[in-house]
Amino acid sequence: VTSIGNEAFYLCRNLTNVTIPNSVTSIGDDAFCGCTNLRNVTIPESVKSIGNNVFEGCSALTEITIPSTVTYMGEGSTFAGCTSLKTLTWPASTPVIGASTFMDSALETFTIPETVTEIGNQAFMNCKGIKDIDIPSSVTKIGTSAFANCTGITEIVVPEGVTTLGNQAFFNTSLKTVSLPSTITSIGSKAFNQNPSITKFTIADGTPYSVSEDMSI
Repeated sequence: VTSIGNEAFYLCRNLTNVTIPNSVTSIGDDAFCGCTNLRNVTIPESVKSIGNNVFEGCSALTEITIPSTVTYMGEGSTFAGCTSLKTLTWPASTPVIGASTFMDSALETFTIPETVTEIGNQAFMNCKGIKDIDIPSSVTKIGTSAFANCTGITEIVVPEGVTTLGNQAFFNTSLKTVSLPSTITSIGSKAFNQNPSITKFTIADGTPYSVSEDMSI
């Protein structure tokens, strides 16, 4: 077996453990989507590509290791709805955290590698367990609603290098302090809306940014 095809185990609700053999190089879209009793998955270093929505809705998944050989992770909902998944190590070889990758998951700890350049739309939306997020200087874009409803976050430092904050990027969090870099050029609509706890908002001197009319905090 060299690949696991699209929807190969879609909605196999009695599946509890998966060990993928060393011969597999790719896992297709929705391969394990909706496997609500899947708890553990072992992915070998032979795997280079993981498709869209592969583990979406795997609500019992508690442990999974993504090998450093993976260079492509799906552009949507790879771990969305994984309500038991509290931690995951993102491979440094994968530069984009795609749209809705961890939306509605139970993530508490997550390290963004210094090779990541983009955090996609809704990537961490509704991840209420995350308290600290360290965005590396390699990131240039934070997408729409990327951290919306992450109510555990109280402080954010957006590093030099980031140019774009999408609409509602930090909508409805528990932010108290915000620091934006001199490289920021665009702050989207309602980027910091519904953050009544913000007491300090700093933008580096000389920032040539544009702010939407309803970016209100």
